[in-house]
Amino acid sequence: MDSLFVVLLIGAAVRLTRLITTDELLEPVRGYVERRLPSSLAYPIRCDWCMSVWVGFPVFVFGWYAPNTIAWIASGALTSSLVAGWAMLVYDVTVVRHTAAIEASMKDFPDAAD
Repeated sequence: MDSLFVVLLIGAAVRLTRLITTDELLEPVRGYVERRLPSSLAYPIRCDWCMSVWVGFPVFVFGWYAPNTIAWIASGALTSSLVAGWAMLVYDVTVVRHTAAIEASMKDFPDAAD
């Protein structure tokens, strides 16, 4: 297992953990689990640290035993999704907030917008 593949597997584990614990897509599943199980057993469904253990293990087992091409594609796709999400966060923090700040400051100078 080379180091790039290990990094891709880590990225895949992070992305899958976030999908399970945070993303809106699986909110109905999290709600169902929380209604059906006692709180101590349902807790990991919203805990990134807890769920990462349960996700990381099968991801690395998959990486070890799956056919090489399938494992590379799956882990690469999940890691790409993770990096794209991070890039959008950076974009939102820098560009969108900066643009909003400029627009807010332009309200002080009504003639400058024309």
